[in-house]
Amino acid sequence: MQENRLFKYKFTYFFSISFILGWVIFFGYNIFNIYIQGYGLQKKYFIYRVPIFILYFSIFPLLNITLVYIFRECRKFFLYLNISTVLIIIFNLIFFYVGVQTSTNNFVYSISFMFMNLLFVIGPVLFINYFRQKNISNEIDKIGISE
Repeated sequence: MQENRLFKYKFTYFFSISFILGWVIFFGYNIFNIYIQGYGLQKKYFIYRVPIFILYFSIFPLLNITLVYIFRECRKFFLYLNISTVLIIIFNLIFFYVGVQTSTNNFVYSISFMFMNLLFVIGPVLFINYFRQKNISNEIDKIGISE
């Protein structure tokens, strides 16, 4: 009988839960600061406040849904994870665009932006997607395949 698991290894479960929970805490904290405590955005981001707010309120629920789907071990987890990753990258690009305009050393700012996105967004998502469990359709297809 075939197991319906999302990942090959248990460490990937732990890693994906901690990755998603970290981003949920980050966006939840920022939404709390902006809307509940009334901090708002800095003046340099004020022009892009509508896309930023739309992204805040689309990324945060998507990450929460992703967290629920990982505990339910549903395959939609990967769909919501990849959609929220694309939205996080768009979100970071808005902040990068504003930051480059005010930065004095654009090269260092660009390299650090790419490194941080690879380290904290793209790299973990590629790791999670790489270790997903590939289900074999039936037992006959499984013959001759060593694990």
